[in-house]
Amino acid sequence: MNYTQAAGEKSTVKLTIKFTEEEWNGALSSAYLKTRGKYAVPGFRKGKAPRPVLENYYGKAIFFEEAFNELYREHYFAIIEKEKDNFTVVGEPELSVDDMEEGNGVTLVATVPVKPEVNIEAYTGLKIKKFEYNVTEDEVEKEASKILERNAKNVEVNDRACKNGDTVNIDFSGSVNGEKFAGGTAEGYDLVLGSGSFIPGFEEQVEGMKIGENKDIQVRFPEEYQAEELRPRVVVSSAWL
Repeated sequence: MNYTQAAGEKSTVKLTIKFTEEEWNGALSSAYLKTRGKYAVPGFRKGKAPRPVLENYYGKAIFFEEAFNELYREHYFAIIEKEKDNFTVVGEPELSVDDMEEGNGVTLVATVPVKPEVNIEAYTGLKIKKFEYNVTEDEVEKEASKILERNAKNVEVNDRACKNGDTVNIDFSGSVNGEKFAGGTAEGYDLVLGSGSFIPGFEEQVEGMKIGENKDIQVRFPEEYQAEELRPRVVVSSAWL
């Protein structure tokens, strides 16, 4: 076996691998031994027909594909290893048969995708615009708080009174002049103290409560509250922690 290499188009290398007639016949014999069990010929047990009989019955090219594959597997990777300092393979080759004349062996062509050569010119003296970003300590603190909040995990606490920043699970029932109003009652509600989720004054009065405690909370609906009938009336809400 001998081979030559030449630069191809679009970052490829063309390997032309020439196998002698002896090497080609050896690959055909090996292919016959490996694949003969797939073929049946009248008068012979499957896998027992001689090679000439199979070639006559199915056609002379019956073992060509396996023979090509065997030659490829045996020699291609060795060539690539030998040429690793000359080019770097980055994909599977495209294979073809260039010459196949009886008595002269066979020529296999592998078009191999390789890492392209890059010539960098005029890379000195470039002008680059400089950008300056002024970040305040307040902006840093805000971003840090966001990161901490995203990565925060809830930990159950039951040995102290609740405080600002805690998430409390409460039941509450609100009423105005002794009458309950829509949206003023809930069970198992998770409230983050200090989040401003409830009307002003509610969360502040929940602070300091302990698990199992019941407390009456009195707050006043703000002037801009969405339910006009509740502006600016006083609501009494019973809360259970």
